[in-house]
Amino acid sequence: MRKVRLSCCEIFRYSIATSRAEFNPAADPSSALEVHQSNYSPFLKADKIPDFLRALDDHTGNRLVQIATKLLMIKGIGAIKLSAALWEEFDLDNAIWECLFKG
Repeated sequence: MRKVRLSCCEIFRYSIATSRAEFNPAADPSSALEVHQSNYSPFLKADKIPDFLRALDDHTGNRLVQIATKLLMIKGIGAIKLSAALWEEFDLDNAIWECLFKG
């Protein structure tokens, strides 16, 4: 964030020097640029997994959400890798997923 602020200050400094701006709004952005506070989500503890799976089975929304969540748990992969998966990667008859995503 510091580099962005410095770049903005340079741009506005030039703008003021060339009469394109009257003041530098980037000079003191401390109140506007608050530091993001990360909300760490702890992992699901082993004793909570059965309750979670029951709640997931009772989920009345999209069935794909249930399947994807279980696949994420079983394979231990990231959601990005699963969301980038192509149908050609899945052999449903043999229950095999050959992930082609390298990211």
